Amino acid sequence: MSDDQDRNLGFEETYRDADFAARYARKHDRSAGHRLRDRREQSMWRRALEPVGRVAAILDCPAGTGRFWPLLVEMTGSLHAVDASAEMLAAARARHPDLPLADARVAMAQDLPQADASFPLVFSSRLLHHLPAREDRRAVLAGLARVSSGWLAFSTWRSGNWMSWRRGRAGRQEERASRYFLPIEEILADVAACGLEPVRIVHKQRLLSPVVAILCRKLV
Repeated sequence: MSDDQDRNLGFEETYRDADFAARYARKHDRSAGHRLRDRREQSMWRRALEPVGRVAAILDCPAGTGRFWPLLVEMTGSLHAVDASAEMLAAARARHPDLPLADARVAMAQDLPQADASFPLVFSSRLLHHLPAREDRRAVLAGLARVSSGWLAFSTWRSGNWMSWRRGRAGRQEERASRYFLPIEEILADVAACGLEPVRIVHKQRLLSPVVAILCRKLV
C-alpha cells in the first residue's frame, strides 16, 4: 500500500494495546444503555444477513474482540478472523473460549493474506466509518471483496440523522474521534466502484443512529 493510501489508516494503532483491548471487550457490557445499543446492533446485523443463510466459511475482518462471533457461528462451521491488532484477537479468544474458530491472523483489510474468493461471506463491522478518504474506503472494500466468492457485509456511519446533526453542531467532534459520517449516495458509489451490488440496507435506528449495515453481492 502506498504512503498516499496509508494517510488515514493510523487509527488502528490505538487498538494495539493489551489494556485497551481488554477494556474494549467489556465496552458493550458497561451499562444498561450500552447493552441496549449492542442488542440493537446485533438485531441490525441479524436482519441484514438473512438473505445469506448458512455458508461454508466466513471471514470476520476486522474481528475486534469478537463481538459478533456468536451470531456468525450460527451461520457457519468455519469462522476465520483477521484484525490489524494481535491484542484485539487475543481479547476475542479470551472472551469466547468455547466458540470454534478455524483461523486467526494479524493483517490489514486491504492486504489480506487469504487467496481470492476464499469465503462465501466476508463480514466487516466498524471499520469503514474510520475512513474519510474515498481512496482508502475503496482500497478496503476492494481488499475485502477480493477474498469473497459471493457476499460482503459491512457497516459504516451515514449522515442525515440526529447524531450526525448533533456532532456537526458541536464542531465536528467526529473528526477528533476518527469517526466520519457520509451521505448514503457516496457510500453506495464506493460499493459500485468495487464491483459490488447492494442487496439489503438495514439501519440500527433510522433517523437517530448513523450506524447502517449494507449487504452486497459480488459482481466481478
